[in-house]
Amino acid sequence: MTNIEIAISKNEIVVEMIGHAKYAEKGSDIVCAALSTLEYIVTGWCENNPEKAVIKKYDTGPGYTIIRILPIGNDVLNVIEAAVIGFQGIEERYPENIKLKKIQKEGEIKFQTKYNSN
Repeated sequence: MTNIEIAISKNEIVVEMIGHAKYAEKGSDIVCAALSTLEYIVTGWCENNPEKAVIKKYDTGPGYTIIRILPIGNDVLNVIEAAVIGFQGIEERYPENIKLKKIQKEGEIKFQTKYNSN
């Protein structure tokens, strides 16, 4: 199972993905591919918008990814919110392969994720 934790505050956004989805064998795992795609969207957006967000740490390896983002303004929250909606959709469809936990810390920047599977 992949455990995803997203912690959001006004000073930092942290995305941690730990574990393996184990939906299928390596190279054929569609759940892993979907999670990786959302990871690449977040990091790619930050890299292409350095005036709006700075990646302070991006560490990835077999079974883990840790991304620490310094938000500059609120634009990056739209990307994080889109990723959360994606993670929620995957979790709903594959609950045995992914678990999402979203934490908002003290001094948080709030957004409401309204996910509807219809």
